[in-house]
This record gives sequence, C-alpha cells and structure tokens, in this order.
Amino acid sequence: MKKVTIIVSSILCLTVISLFSNCATTMKSPDNYTYERFCGVWANTAYEPEPGTSRPMYAKVIINPDGTMLGYINLNDTGPTAVGRYTVKKRWSDDKGGSYYHVIVHIVNQASTRYETWKINRYNSSWEVNWSNLCYPEEIDPKDLHSSYHIHYRY
Repeated sequence: MKKVTIIVSSILCLTVISLFSNCATTMKSPDNYTYERFCGVWANTAYEPEPGTSRPMYAKVIINPDGTMLGYINLNDTGPTAVGRYTVKKRWSDDKGGSYYHVIVHIVNQASTRYETWKINRYNSSWEVNWSNLCYPEEIDPKDLHSSYHIHYRY
C-alpha cells in the first residue's frame, strides 16, 4: 500500500510540475515585452527639412515587430525613404525605469550597418538613439560627436 501511495504521489507531483511548466512557457516572454516597448510610429517634427533643403534625420520612423523599420524624411510622405532590418542583441533597464537596447540596424537601400544604442523612457513616450558604424555607443548622449544622436516621440 505504501508503494502505491508513493507512485501515485509521484505521478501527481509530475503532473503538477508539467502543468506549471506549460503555463510558464505560454506566458508573455521578455522578447514580446521588448518589442512592445519600441515598436510603433515615432516622429520628430524638428527633423522635417525646410523646403529646398535636406536633413540627415528621418522625421518619422516606423518600427515593426517583424524586424523591419521604415524611415520617412517628412511626416506626410506616402512611401519610406529608407527600409531597414534590425536585430536586438541586448536589453537592460536603469533604476529610473528606462529600457536600453543594443541593436544592429542594416539599412537596405544604403547598404550600411549601424550599431545603435536605444533608450525608451519609462513612460514609453520617447525613443533616443546614438549610433556608430564601428561599435555600440557607450551611452545615450545628445552631445556625443563620435556617433549620431537623435530623439523621436510616440506619434
């Protein structure tokens, strides 16, 4: 009788463990949370060029969860100026609730690869980027002359 009780108890324990492990795998993964933080439409009207001039920054950027991104010179452009693919390599947070990412961006129509450090503020309302062609910038710094800085806001 004692042997049967141990076997039944073991089977019940394994069943419970199996159920909990299935629940854990169906819960929202950190990757989904990562994409929710930065996917969507970002814009900065200050980056729109004056008529007859050009600017190196995109006024609007659309980041898709499938790893693609689209850059628009003007907010009202009907088609993208640049098409890119991105890969998130690392994610971390600061003590103020900001989320940081190391991202490799390959801009298809410019045949260039950039190493970018992204920051999404705690309110998920601003996206700051520093990028370099050589390596990931150490931090987000609007005055950094070695890499290129830009900021966009949820649109």
